[in-house]
Amino acid sequence: MRKIEDIPKIKVEPKDDTQIATEAHRPDKTVRLSDSELGIHPRSEDTRTGLKMDSIDEQYTILDKVGDGGMGIVYLAQDKKLGRYVAIKRLNRSSLSNPVLKERFFREAKSVAALNHIHIVHVYGLGEDSEGPYIVMEYVPGPPETSPDKTPHLPFTLADRVEHSGPLSQDDALGFLLKLCRAIEYAHNCGVIHRDLKPSNVLLDESGEPKLADFGLARRIGQGDEHLTVPGEKMLSVGYGAPEQETDASQTDQRADVYGLGAILYFSITGRNPRYFRESEVPESLRMPLVKALETDRDKRWNTVKEFTSALLLVKAPSTIEVPTVKITWRCKWCDTLNPVTISYCGKCGWDGGETCAECGADTRVGIQFCGACGADAREYEMANLLLKRMQRHWDEKSYELVIHEASRSVRFQPTGINGRKLLNRIDSMGREAQRCIHRRKEIKEAIEREKPLENYELIKKYIEEYNTIASDHAFVDLARELPALIVSGNLRKIRKAIDNQEWSYAERACRDIIDSKSGNSSEAALLIRIIKFQKARLRIIKIAAIFLCLLFIYVFSAAPVYYYFGRPTTQGLKSFYMLANYLHETTLLRTLLENYAQLWGAVNIYDKPLEKDQHVAVSTAKVGDIISYQNEYAESLKKLDNDNAARVKAWQRSYMTELTALQTAMQKKGDFEGWSAVRDELSRQEDNPTIPEDSLASSPQELVVLQNKFRDNEFKVLAEKKKEVRASTLRYEEKLVNLQKKMTMQGRMEDAAAINLEIKKIKTSLEAEPVDIRTPQQHTKNTGQK
Repeated sequence: MRKIEDIPKIKVEPKDDTQIATEAHRPDKTVRLSDSELGIHPRSEDTRTGLKMDSIDEQYTILDKVGDGGMGIVYLAQDKKLGRYVAIKRLNRSSLSNPVLKERFFREAKSVAALNHIHIVHVYGLGEDSEGPYIVMEYVPGPPETSPDKTPHLPFTLADRVEHSGPLSQDDALGFLLKLCRAIEYAHNCGVIHRDLKPSNVLLDESGEPKLADFGLARRIGQGDEHLTVPGEKMLSVGYGAPEQETDASQTDQRADVYGLGAILYFSITGRNPRYFRESEVPESLRMPLVKALETDRDKRWNTVKEFTSALLLVKAPSTIEVPTVKITWRCKWCDTLNPVTISYCGKCGWDGGETCAECGADTRVGIQFCGACGADAREYEMANLLLKRMQRHWDEKSYELVIHEASRSVRFQPTGINGRKLLNRIDSMGREAQRCIHRRKEIKEAIEREKPLENYELIKKYIEEYNTIASDHAFVDLARELPALIVSGNLRKIRKAIDNQEWSYAERACRDIIDSKSGNSSEAALLIRIIKFQKARLRIIKIAAIFLCLLFIYVFSAAPVYYYFGRPTTQGLKSFYMLANYLHETTLLRTLLENYAQLWGAVNIYDKPLEKDQHVAVSTAKVGDIISYQNEYAESLKKLDNDNAARVKAWQRSYMTELTALQTAMQKKGDFEGWSAVRDELSRQEDNPTIPEDSLASSPQELVVLQNKFRDNEFKVLAEKKKEVRASTLRYEEKLVNLQKKMTMQGRMEDAAAINLEIKKIKTSLEAEPVDIRTPQQHTKNTGQK
């Protein structure tokens, strides 16, 4: 035994009276005494950690070092007042300088202190002194035969037992693991995940009962621990830690402990590290639940420890009712008494054992295996019904993997009639439906992961609601808790986008919905409503300004046409109406532009004072008496030419559409899909723009190119013919005006001759602006390409 002075001193923090009163009623019957009962007085606290700084010598005697790991050291000590043995765990010297390991050490104490289970080591206290932090916990002595000369006996783990005595039998291993499963299930219900389950962390007490220890890697469900990961450190024990812990330990969930429990079971029955897992070494009855627990893909694993436990129970202890002993006994359905087949009445309640055949309904009795009427095996039918009941129970628990496992056992059932086939169909149907639910769970998980980056939170909410109806693992409970805030933030982003796109109605309605929901973002929604009102008001102002500018534009530019058609205004009202227009024409920077525009209309005197009345009448008379008739005649000729040209254009367009339709049909019959698609596109384009493009597409079929060239020639000829006719009519009109001008000049009517001269100049200008193109369509296309 080590000397006291060679062992670092440790201080302990007993729990206060409130905690003791609460913990005195825990199911492990452990009684914890208050400070006053122990005779301990309050001590000073460390302001950094909130832990009391006191001397360990006052309450504990350090006896020996019983464990030394990579992170901490465990000492055996004895309580001076109570006389009980305790284990005191503290960080080793190399770990004291690491704040991450130190915080993880505190978290282990708090995690285990929150648990109170017969198969989990209890924590008595937590403290810190000049040597660092420490935990005072229950000391678990091993079985007496492991260290008979030691008092108390040395700790003994599951790994030690398998090493000394060899692998456990299947029944012992199952019984052993089911106790651990209950402890882990309890920890999960308390929100704690162990994450470091392995044989060396399972202690055996003096009676051989297991106790879980070392919660150094434990964490709360739903809480990350990225800041508690040491660089370069792997957060798992090789072979026992779940594979996902190797990539991102902060994202592990309760399925990591399912893997650890499966690994312990494999080690217990084979004595081998699960890293070298061989399915052939596992008993056949255990393969399905164990292989599923050790799946590397956690989505294929048991979702909860409860599901794993249920699967193991089917292997461990099948119900006696599931295998009725109908060959030698019969069971009374009223008092559940087993009676030998040699008696006709129940020995306890007197029931006569009368039954009806499950297949044909004929009268029979318990204890008779085969129906005399139809030959149905009563034992097989009873087992099938019990199988269906178990499947229904698993279905209600949403343990669909167990439903499928049970359904696979129905292959032994051979129905002899329609009722048996209906029963078998129900079993098969439930198995298929369970398979569909498992597949749908996987699809929903993938869909949620896919929709997260897209921020489709409303859709994710529907997926989670559907998932909860077919799963019991609450895999998305944290996400569901965050969804309302995420939905609101997503809606706010959509509202801002709608405001940018001027979708005012949707944006305002969405803001009202957020305000009515009374969420934490109501103030932001109210701000967005004010922005919407401001934007709408700004848009109205812009529209009003645009309308005003358009009206001003029409007003200013209408002066020249009015002056041209009606002469310069002589009445005071018309002059007042165009006063602003005259001002803009004469004094603003737009003078040059407006002057050139007025000259296009022939209103050359728009800036001069009005002429005398007689002069105005002379010009007006010339216009009305001589020029107007020629103008009307010329306008009628142009109108007729337009009508004739429109008829010719419609004629070639109808012909072109007819030939396109025929060509499309020919392409379809020939099986030329590309050609058919090109013709279809050309038909669609013709409906929107009934012209033929100057150049055919390079991908167009040859037949379509030939057809387009043909009708392009027709189009060009129609256009050229119209231009020639318009030119001829214009020349005739010009000739008449020239003759009229000569007549006016010879009569001395110079003002009228000047007005006619302006009309002649306009006609010549229009003829020069639109020369008749006498080139062929091919020449036109070639010259256009060269330009």
